[in-house]
Amino acid sequence: MQEALGSLPSIPPSDPSRKTPDLKPGDAERLIKQAVTGKPLKVTDKARFRYVLYRAEPSAKLLDLCIRLLPRHPEHIDAFEVYFSNHIKSKKLEKAVVALLPKMPYLYVRGEFWHLLARIASPSTRASLMVRARKELPLCKNSIGLEWGVLHFLLSSETQRTPKTKNALDKARMHTLALIVPTLTEDEFQLGGLVSKVLADKSRATAHPVIGVHLVSRGIAAKSYRLKASDFTEEVRNVFRNLGLVRTAGVKHLDQVDELLRSCYAITPWTKWKKLLGTDYTHAVQILTIAERAFVNSPSEWLSHQNSFNDMLVRKVIEVLATSGNPQVVRTMDATGRLVKFGNLVQLGNPFDRGFPGLTLGFGEANQRRNKIPGSHPYDERGGGRTSS
Repeated sequence: MQEALGSLPSIPPSDPSRKTPDLKPGDAERLIKQAVTGKPLKVTDKARFRYVLYRAEPSAKLLDLCIRLLPRHPEHIDAFEVYFSNHIKSKKLEKAVVALLPKMPYLYVRGEFWHLLARIASPSTRASLMVRARKELPLCKNSIGLEWGVLHFLLSSETQRTPKTKNALDKARMHTLALIVPTLTEDEFQLGGLVSKVLADKSRATAHPVIGVHLVSRGIAAKSYRLKASDFTEEVRNVFRNLGLVRTAGVKHLDQVDELLRSCYAITPWTKWKKLLGTDYTHAVQILTIAERAFVNSPSEWLSHQNSFNDMLVRKVIEVLATSGNPQVVRTMDATGRLVKFGNLVQLGNPFDRGFPGLTLGFGEANQRRNKIPGSHPYDERGGGRTSS
């Protein structure tokens, strides 16, 4: 069952913007000049180039440069797309991608173009591209990446599903179905809709665990589709049982968070994690699954994910305190609607620490150590020394 759940986080999100940009335009433009040289311009320092694109804030100059480089360096499409996510209202970018689309021979890259257009295209551009998108469907049999991108564009652009799109969904690969679940409409989660048809088909079991995550967030159980535990493969049944989507008589219901934590720590069993974490329970399982796998061989990766779980846990505890009227409650969001940083919540001397010093000490120390690993920051914020694993 851990193997099934452990595969869930590897499925990438439909939006490539995975973190808030933190590299100022001036710094980004200075660094990019060191990575791009020659006439015509080409990328000569791949690592530096990708580093900038993954972190740079919006910049008109950098956007123009990326648009010029995109046809020459399709191998960097993932980095380009992350940076382009900062310019979702750019008509120049939209026009450039539309022009490049029919010229791009690489199916994966073309699929990424369709993803980008699914996010940034105007209504008029979407309407003009619908015929082209449908003509791409026969080529999708040669590339999951293209199939995912084209279906993402069609699903995000249609107000009502056309027969051709419905047919494409029916024929889509299992892995593609898993990837497009976030773009499905509420109607497709209703009884008789696409989701219920996929769940009723054991040959599409690969997509079932991912669908299960979205069922949990919607509060939909398998019985809503007139399905029971025996209608699923053994692997899916185990996953769905622990997500609370099916019930199996005579089987002890395990708490996956409790199991994952006790696999790394000598702690007393506690089976109320689902009650505490609520709708974030599945997200917590995914984070801890990655942490548990990295516990022995990759301590930096383990600490990064463990700290993410700690962040979630502290916020949930504060929610519980708030509902109980505890006087030590602190705000987890600032006046602008942004989350208060985890480090500030557990910092020594802050209100939450004064109320629960024994609770914040370990979390604060873990967060400080996490900030000193290379995957978080290249230099220590205090003193400027190089960080280490």
